[in-house]
This record gives sequence, structure tokens and C-alpha cells, in this order.
Amino acid sequence: MINFGKRGQFLSIMTILMILPLVLLSIAFGETMGGYGSDIGQQVRLKSGYYHYHSLEQDLSRSSEKIGRRSLFSSVGYVIEAGEGLNSSSDVLGELFVDGSIHGEPQLLMNRSGIEDWLRSVERISSQRGYEVILNMDEPKPEMKDSYTVSLGFNYTLEMSDSGGAFGLAKDKYNPNEVSLKGLEDPLVALGTGGRLSTFIEPCDFNYTSKKLAEGVGNNSWGSGSTVFEPISGEVDNKETKVLVVGSLDDYGYANRFSGVVVGEGVDDDLLEVPYVSKTDTDLISDGIGVVVEGVRGEVWELDNLYRMWNETCYMPGEKAPSFLDRLENNPDARSEQGLNVLLKKTDLDREGLEVKNKSNVAHIYFSKENVKDCNVKGMPKSFRIDAPSSEDIGLSDALHFDC
Repeated sequence: MINFGKRGQFLSIMTILMILPLVLLSIAFGETMGGYGSDIGQQVRLKSGYYHYHSLEQDLSRSSEKIGRRSLFSSVGYVIEAGEGLNSSSDVLGELFVDGSIHGEPQLLMNRSGIEDWLRSVERISSQRGYEVILNMDEPKPEMKDSYTVSLGFNYTLEMSDSGGAFGLAKDKYNPNEVSLKGLEDPLVALGTGGRLSTFIEPCDFNYTSKKLAEGVGNNSWGSGSTVFEPISGEVDNKETKVLVVGSLDDYGYANRFSGVVVGEGVDDDLLEVPYVSKTDTDLISDGIGVVVEGVRGEVWELDNLYRMWNETCYMPGEKAPSFLDRLENNPDARSEQGLNVLLKKTDLDREGLEVKNKSNVAHIYFSKENVKDCNVKGMPKSFRIDAPSSEDIGLSDALHFDC
């Protein structure tokens, strides 16, 4: 007789022994995976927070530059509309940058907001994403970085923490916030002409206005014009506005029809009646450029850049001129290491019905009440004049001055 009761107990015990390791493994595996899953979640949250944190810094840099640019445009528009300069350009720019207003009045070009509104919106958006962000900044200190750049720099504190307590970050930093002036209207010219004439700040693409190309033996005063390297037998239109450049000279009658002559070899001074420089290296002179043949000094000067500065109304930096911040205050007498020089065209003034003064064409001198000594410049239009300090500031040699 088989004892089925004992056999059943045996099978039950064997079943339990076989299942128990699986249960224990399942529990252990579940605990392991649960911890691993939690760790992955933390890592994902940390990485997401890291990216959000750095995106805030990048957005702060981009947004502060845009708001700074709008602040500059708003300040220029304000002074032109008011018809007078600011009492303190730094204070006004600081107020515009912070809350988009001037003397408490919101400005349309600022979209009625400044950097303060942006900071608060960042805090709200971050909160919606589960981050607590606190952004605080000091008052900006507008100043000239260089002649073409205004810095609206500020110190700021950025604190950020995860709502779930996963992390917390904090940083104190300085944002230089450098904003370009290129393309902005010059308030000094606008105010000086009652808003009738506008010039826009565009840097000249050269760093000198005159350059001595060659020297030798010369005579017969001075002449100017575009250089031509035509042979004596060649035909040149408007010779009286050109400077002939040749290696040697045989036909003096032909040469005397030009404004000036540059010759590599020696010449007969009794036969050459126009200004000339001889016994010089003509390879140093290019074809088709504007030059002055200074016969008395025996020098050949390039003048293309000065003419372009005047004709194109481009700007050159200088240390004997007012800066952009000075120009916002309509202070033509100010002098700054970050100054700006621009040349007026008196024909433009006349076209706008403005009085044309026999003064230096340098804008801040023209609009100032300074009684300065100025001169005509060889190779420039008869109405063009420049004062000695400005001439030095833009690199124009006094060898080209006359009728001072």
C-alpha cells in the first residue's frame, strides 16, 4: 500500500524549493531595476537642467544685445524728435535698457519693455518647466568700448534649482553686452542741421587719408588728378584733370597739357611748365589713383582715401572728436579717445537750404562755436576746409594744406 499523504507532502515541498529561488530572483531583480530606473530619471533631469541653465545664459547674452541695440535706436530717435541733446546719455541708455523708458515714459521702439521684463518672463517660463530660477542684475554702466561700440555691461546673478530637489546651481557673472553703432544715425549731424540732414555711422574701409608715394626733384607749385600711364603718343581725355606718369619725357608740349607730371628721369625745368616731380621711382605709383604732385616739395601724395571719406560720408575713429555718447548730448566740443570723425558735404547743406559756412568740413568743428584755424586741401574741392587738429586725427599730412 502506497502512502499517498506522505507523497503529496513531498511533492509540495519539492515544488516550494523549486519556486523559491525564482521568487527571490524576481524580488532582487525588481529592486535592482527600480534603483537603476530611479538613477536614470535623475540623470535625465540633471542633464535637462544643465541644458536649460546654459540656454538661459546664451539667451541672456542675445537678448541683452538686442535690447541694447533698440536702446541706442530709441535714444537717437528721442533726441532728434526733441531737437536737443540729452543731459546724460549714460543715464538715459541705462533706463532704456532696464525698463524701456526715458524719464519714466515708455518708448515705442523698445516695445514698451526692457531687460527687466525679459528676466521676469524667463523666471515664469522656467517655473512652468519645473525649475525655480532667480535672475537679478545690477544697473548697467553704458560706456564706449571703442569708437564704434557701446558697452551696456552689467553684473548679474543666476540661481536655478529643480522643483524636485535634484540639483541647485548659482553663478555671479559680468555681461559686457557690447553693441555696435554701425547703421545708426549720427545725432550730432541731425541736431546740427535741425533734422534736415542725416548721416549714418558706417566705418571707412581704410585707416589713412593721405600717403606719400614717392619723392624726387620738383618745381612749379602743385597739381592734382588721376594718374595715367599713357605713352606720349597716346590720347587722353580731360588732360587738365590728370597726372601723367612716365619713365622719361620728350614731348614737353604734350606734358604741359596735364595737371601735373611724374617722371622717372630728369627733366628740363625751363620746358616743363606744370607741377612736376622727377628723378623718382614711378613703379611706386599706381594707374588711375588720385594724387597730388607737390612740385615745391618734390613729393607725390595719394589722396584717394580723403576724397572717398568726404564723398561717401564714412566715419573714421579719432581721439580729438566727440564720441557717440557725446553726440547724443549734442556736445561738439567734447573730445574722447573713442571719438568719431565725419566730413560734411557743403553741397548737401546748401541743397537742404541751410547756411553754408566757410569752416572746416569736419562735422563736430562745423557745428561747434569754436573759432579754429582751418585750411584748404590740395586736390580737394574749393569749398573743402579742415582744421589742423582734425587733420592730424584722420592722418592727413599738413604738406597738403594751403590758404590757412
